[in-house]
Amino acid sequence: MNSEIKKKVNTVGKVGHILAVIAKIFLIAGMVCMILGIAVGVIFPRDAVQADLSGEVTVHVSKNLYEGRLPVIGDLGDPENWNIKLDGEEFDDVRIEKTDGGIDITGSMRGAVPVLGTLFKGCVLGLVYMTAVLVVFCFLDALMKEFRTCETPFSPGVVRKMSNFAWSLLPMGLLSGFSGGEVLPVRFFSVNTFSVNGIGSEYTINISVVLMILVVFALVQVFKYGAELQQQADETL
Repeated sequence: MNSEIKKKVNTVGKVGHILAVIAKIFLIAGMVCMILGIAVGVIFPRDAVQADLSGEVTVHVSKNLYEGRLPVIGDLGDPENWNIKLDGEEFDDVRIEKTDGGIDITGSMRGAVPVLGTLFKGCVLGLVYMTAVLVVFCFLDALMKEFRTCETPFSPGVVRKMSNFAWSLLPMGLLSGFSGGEVLPVRFFSVNTFSVNGIGSEYTINISVVLMILVVFALVQVFKYGAELQQQADETL
């Protein structure tokens, strides 16, 4: 391998390793904050701090909910016949407007939202997502270390580390589908007798993340092929 190209590959590995370490430090610090938030939610009652809500509220309901596309919920019938509540508080003067993506339910209400309960859910979800991202950066760091010392980027070690990195992207990619790439706690609502408290967002496919993962897997195949050619060349010599 050309010494100049080898030097550039090793430099990429050194810089990538430094950036990966910095990212891991920030992620670990964020995870510590999430753990502290979870501890607060466990120690104190969920309703110890409440926010009173009053005024007009609009809730958007995706078609995925009431058209029976989610097997757990099933077909809930005509939205105009729903008894809409938010944390047990029934809406007054309800207005329903149908849109292409679903329906918007608007009404005046008054109620209390447990702030600590919402914080607890947010911290749990944030911790899960940050853990998945931390795993990605750990495998990326291992790949950068391999680049830092390799004689050729088409070595079996590089291919193995790159393959591990590609597979580590899958959990993060799955989690990125919540709230359009953001994992956020949202107070959900109840329809008739069915109620949900948790992630108040439909699952969406994040195209950019999917494409990124596909590109990485494609690069793994390219490097595997390059490693085979390198091995054949070495055996010929």
